[in-house]
Amino acid sequence: MLGLLAALKTRNLNGGFRATRPVASAMRMATTGLAAMVLFAGLWASCGGGGGGGGGGTPGTPAGTFTLTVTATSGDLSHTIDLTLTVN
Repeated sequence: MLGLLAALKTRNLNGGFRATRPVASAMRMATTGLAAMVLFAGLWASCGGGGGGGGGGTPGTPAGTFTLTVTATSGDLSHTIDLTLTVN
């Protein structure tokens, strides 16, 4: 077992395995992709303001009492709770 580990270690020191460059390149690509997605999401979220005007349509949730059912599941375990929402 120790001989195998020593052989792998010397093989790595001699440059036989070149995993560091592809891994670094993949990490750089993933980081760049993540940064681009965050930038896009920020720009998309900022495009909604300032228009003014408009009007018409429904102003939101109508007044009343509503029943909400929330269910949480993890594997075979499941919990359900009924909640009441009152909108004035």
